[in-house]
Amino acid sequence: GDSKHDDKERSPVFLQFLDCAWQIMRQFPCAFEFNEQFLIAIADHMYSCKYGTFLYNNHQERCNASLDTKTRSLWDKFAAERVDYTNPLYAPAMHADVLPVKAGLK
Repeated sequence: GDSKHDDKERSPVFLQFLDCAWQIMRQFPCAFEFNEQFLIAIADHMYSCKYGTFLYNNHQERCNASLDTKTRSLWDKFAAERVDYTNPLYAPAMHADVLPVKAGLK
């Protein structure tokens, strides 16, 4: 990672989100288009500072810092290497209701 960033400025929330996605992926292995390597790569690059995707707190700060001219986007890397991160078991019709939405409020 980058030694210029204080650990108290880092939040584990996104890492916890990745873990939740992984847990659901384990329960429904055919429901996700991406594979485990995709989640691992995101976690690895979250603190690597190799890509500008996770620098700063929001899109406006990234734009103000002109990150698009100084760094690459992690999403561009994934798009270029899509085959490496695609789940060969993916069957979207098989798991249409993995996380059904319940919008009814009482």
